[in-house]
Amino acid sequence: MHRATILGFLWLLALTSRGLAIALGDCTGHSPLPGGIVLETAEGSLRILVFRDDILRLDLLPPGTSEMDSTAMIIQSPAGGEPLVLLDDGETLSLPGIQPALRFSKYPLRMRAALPGGGELREPEEGGWLREGSTRELRLELEPGWHFGGTGERGVGPDLAGLSFGMRNTQVGGYGGPLSEMNINVPVLVSSAGFGLLVDSSWPGHIDLGSGGSGQLSWTLPGGDLSVFLFRADDLADLVEQHTWLSGRPPLPPRWSLGYLQSKYGYRTQQQALDLVSGFRERGLPLDGLVLDLYWFERMGDIDWNPAAFPDPAGMLGDLLSQGVHTLLITEPYVTEGSRLFTPLLTEHPEFLAHDENLSPWRIPDWWSCGCDALLLDFSLPAAGNWWWQQHLPLFELPVAGLWTDLGEPERHPGGMLHAGGSADEVHNVYNLLWTGSLAEGFAAARPNQRFLSLSRSGTAGSQRYGTFTWSGDVSRSWGGLQAQIPILLNMGLSGFPWHGSDLGGFCCGPADGELYLRWLQAGSLSPVMRAHGVDDIPTEPWGFGPVVETAAALALRERQTRLPLLYSLAWQAHTSGVPVARPLTFADPDWDPLWQVNDSWLLGEDLLVAPVLQPGATSRAVMLPMGEWIDIATGQHYSGRQTVVLPAPLDRLPQLVRAGGILPSQPAMDWADQFPLDTLGLDLWPRPGASRSLILHEDQGENLDYLSGVHCQTLLELEWHSLPGDLAEVDLWITPDGSWPGMPLQRIWRPVYHGFPDPPQTVLVDGQEAQEAAGPEELGTLAAGWWHDAQGERVLVQASGSCLAAHRVQLSGLPAETAVDRGAGPLAWRLAPPWPNPSNGQVVLSWRMPVPASVSLELYDIQGRLTTLITKEEQAAGSHQLTLDTARLPSGVYFLRLTGNGWHETRKLTVVR
Repeated sequence: MHRATILGFLWLLALTSRGLAIALGDCTGHSPLPGGIVLETAEGSLRILVFRDDILRLDLLPPGTSEMDSTAMIIQSPAGGEPLVLLDDGETLSLPGIQPALRFSKYPLRMRAALPGGGELREPEEGGWLREGSTRELRLELEPGWHFGGTGERGVGPDLAGLSFGMRNTQVGGYGGPLSEMNINVPVLVSSAGFGLLVDSSWPGHIDLGSGGSGQLSWTLPGGDLSVFLFRADDLADLVEQHTWLSGRPPLPPRWSLGYLQSKYGYRTQQQALDLVSGFRERGLPLDGLVLDLYWFERMGDIDWNPAAFPDPAGMLGDLLSQGVHTLLITEPYVTEGSRLFTPLLTEHPEFLAHDENLSPWRIPDWWSCGCDALLLDFSLPAAGNWWWQQHLPLFELPVAGLWTDLGEPERHPGGMLHAGGSADEVHNVYNLLWTGSLAEGFAAARPNQRFLSLSRSGTAGSQRYGTFTWSGDVSRSWGGLQAQIPILLNMGLSGFPWHGSDLGGFCCGPADGELYLRWLQAGSLSPVMRAHGVDDIPTEPWGFGPVVETAAALALRERQTRLPLLYSLAWQAHTSGVPVARPLTFADPDWDPLWQVNDSWLLGEDLLVAPVLQPGATSRAVMLPMGEWIDIATGQHYSGRQTVVLPAPLDRLPQLVRAGGILPSQPAMDWADQFPLDTLGLDLWPRPGASRSLILHEDQGENLDYLSGVHCQTLLELEWHSLPGDLAEVDLWITPDGSWPGMPLQRIWRPVYHGFPDPPQTVLVDGQEAQEAAGPEELGTLAAGWWHDAQGERVLVQASGSCLAAHRVQLSGLPAETAVDRGAGPLAWRLAPPWPNPSNGQVVLSWRMPVPASVSLELYDIQGRLTTLITKEEQAAGSHQLTLDTARLPSGVYFLRLTGNGWHETRKLTVVR
């Protein structure tokens, strides 16, 4: 155990046993400030500053203190302006003109903050602003039923209520289950009660959210100032918007970085890297990025290519880029003995290094990569960060796409080490933020109109503003390791980090497991970041586990590639408001408390619910649904919300549900993100009565910074359902672009697909003109404006072409409204769903629903009408039912499924292939 860890434990133990002695006493006066006020007591003062109309900062000022500075996490300044209006009735003080409105009792000084819905956030009677020696503590009363999220990486949760945990960035290797303290700690807390806190301190602290039934929030710091941003809002999205306004919004990442990234520890030679990419291209598998681990250099601190292993880096990087693959290089803040920069740092720039109390560079013994001494750069000194960037600059004279900033917790950080910015404890949690910031600034000078990308294992509030993709560290190859990733992902999003991922398949410490690799890869396909990684001994490539896994993995990679327009549009939302890309289910139904406990699924944007398989051998899984109507994308089955349903999940399927009315844009299959111009875009649509939805589709050049000047196109997609006389309905799709960018296609083919229509429309209009009905999908592809009804798939496919800059309208008229209503949430009518997959050569999922209990039979007939299999015949309850049919023993051919019950019957076609 590290010395700093032992000292931290003893500090917390002492703190718990004795409490803090000094609280603010009776109010003795107040002093106005520009945009603020100071409330005074003999024990110290509470300063209140307005940063924005809905964001306050409250500072505990010990006696004799009048100033404190924001940390590197914060980029905003106080608003200034007129002093706050204070109302004093003799017993209480009120600040009614701010949000949240504050009220204080005077004797002693105790705070109450107004919350949405009439609630209050209160200090306990014994005081909430506490100090003893160098220690500071914030205490607040908690109400039953309050839920909490954020604070960075937590494998527990996503609801953190009732938990107690440390806040020190800590490398955890080979973990296989939930951990409460990990590599990334972000001092941000958001609550279901409508308030949020950002504690502006770099010191690793400790948070207690009512553990042991205490009913109190306690946030303790071992040193530094207690400076707390307090903000309130009606929903979690607005709370995230508020705190990312303070610490900085994420820029738009390079569009290619949202594709599939391949990594391993590691690809040891130039030839291995080239062969790897050839393997993807020969198999037709999408790949956008390659990450090179430690082997691209000889020693940590060289910051230069290993010429024996990578003799022609320029040629290699150019070759990879010509195949659509961007290369990222690992880099670390440690310099080992014998490396190119070890002696120059010691002799020429010792001030750039972390040091001891005698200002001598601190030499860390027995470093793991060499068994030798290592030095640690001091990024709290800006000159050190600038010098370190200059060592990387030659790399960016080649087509290197970005950096993988590893070990930046820092991984080994002795407690006695000192920095220009303070002690090891004071600098520790912001170390990676300072490092990434210096690299981003250097990159901006070297490539002034290109987006910076870094992969990082650590960070804190503010890291997101530098284009950082974080990941969850060295997770073990285990189902427990996979299961821990979803709470981590969700709380990282609430902490302001929309681009988070994990080592898909697991990094280490477990046997080869093709099923685990595949399920993890599927989860990653609809996560914010999709990157496989692991150590040498186990494959991380899609073809490393045999043909069955490879085939299913290919589906996951292609799903990722087709959903890039959705992911990139969500990137714009994150850039403008901080809203997570992957969101807790409570975003869709904030008033239903059970969703706070869902730790195995997430929302990708507003309309797509992703529910990966997290158990070995599972071919189905339970999913809790928010309110509304949700449709299983694979089967077409509809479900009402606020219930738990079971979805089929064969090995090659990632269970997904779409919200009724949902719009999911897609692009054609490509080997890399920008292989072809996006002159064709698909739209998967699920129209439903009363479920009008919209989505802004964001597009731009994809790699430069012109989007910051408004050089982009944003297309408003709107889907509306209109009821018509005669039990008919009309569905309207509006496509309204705004803006353009150089290189944008001048013409575009739009391919909307309307799901859930067993019957065709009477007419389809494109921009007011009747579209031609095609005989099939091949003819549809030749038409400028056409449509085709896929009866078996219960879909209407439309093709519409025209100018990218012009608005378009697609109308489906004369739809049988009663049929669509029958497809609604819950078992409203008899229905046999289309079998899936179809055609099939193995397991087929059969689903049906019934409005009343009945005796039903499900039979399979061959093309001659002969009964081949009685699948089931039994009394069944009203509701939804499903089973799996094994077609492995059936000869190839066409079959018909027939479901009968209570005088009703329906038939579906099934094709078996070999």
